[in-house]
Amino acid sequence: MKHDVQLQQIEVAGAKKKFKVSNEHQPAWRAVPDSIWNDPRVIIERKVDGHRFKAHVFEDGIRLDSRRPSVDSGLYVEKTDNAPLIRDHAVPELEGTVLDGELVAGKDSNSVAHALGSHATDEEKAAICYVAFDILFFKGEDVRGKRDEVRRCLLETLFEQTLLGRCENIRLMTRSNLTPDQKRQVLVDALEAGEEGVMLKDISQPYGKGWTKVKREARYDVVVMGYDEPKPTSVKKGDLDATPTKFALNNWVGAIRFGQLLDGKLTYMGRCSGMDEAVRREVSENRDAFLGRVMEISAQERFPKTGKFRHPRFERWRDGEKLAVDCIYDPHEV
Repeated sequence: MKHDVQLQQIEVAGAKKKFKVSNEHQPAWRAVPDSIWNDPRVIIERKVDGHRFKAHVFEDGIRLDSRRPSVDSGLYVEKTDNAPLIRDHAVPELEGTVLDGELVAGKDSNSVAHALGSHATDEEKAAICYVAFDILFFKGEDVRGKRDEVRRCLLETLFEQTLLGRCENIRLMTRSNLTPDQKRQVLVDALEAGEEGVMLKDISQPYGKGWTKVKREARYDVVVMGYDEPKPTSVKKGDLDATPTKFALNNWVGAIRFGQLLDGKLTYMGRCSGMDEAVRREVSENRDAFLGRVMEISAQERFPKTGKFRHPRFERWRDGEKLAVDCIYDPHEV
């Protein structure tokens, strides 16, 4: 596919309201005000654990770029060639159309990161799917100002009546217009299934307005500042002598040190592990390249006096979704 045509430089919207389900002593849906659940204009979508990307439709295929531009280059990160089955799906009758959605692959967002990496196998690339949940441009026309219900109707028509819906690696996000109690149950079901949460959207609003994100736990965006080396040796259960650790033998990092902006300065906030071996190996082999990169962590709690985290754990990279300048410490976010 030719890449000499300039992509439309579009920064896609995010949820205006965000709620985190972190109180184990009350029903999950209590995290969201009843006024949102009870609004008949609000529909619900179960969130997929992927990476946010825009899909630009050209005559000879589809190009994929990130949600936000790089601070350094001012350009959006493009991952077109990392998803060849999506790239090569030609829908000439929809040239100039731009979709908003998520790239998914495997069980979670870490699987997407592997599949989009430079060392991904053909099998991993073939597993990448694009889940569209909105439309920004229709054949060159900006439709972001139209009501959600109008954009959704247009999106459904494209999947039903054009070649867009004939690609196994491109699909439409499922949404439901339910009663308040049924919507509450969707959130409960999603969390019990181990999913990230749900999106609630007001169908009377234009693009990016009336969106509410409900997540499963307290998660935070932080910036990689450095690394801790692993323990050189350990005494395994049943052994008398210490032996070299696997991380030390492979020259892998022991933990990632991270921080957030406090009064405009990147400030150390903790260290985390919990990444799988593939992520640990990639970071260890490219340490300098990962400095300044944004990642998402989960934590049991955040100490309000220091901003430090209790048992932080690596969750995923936030490439194309969050920039380092967005990772600001808010003392009220505990």
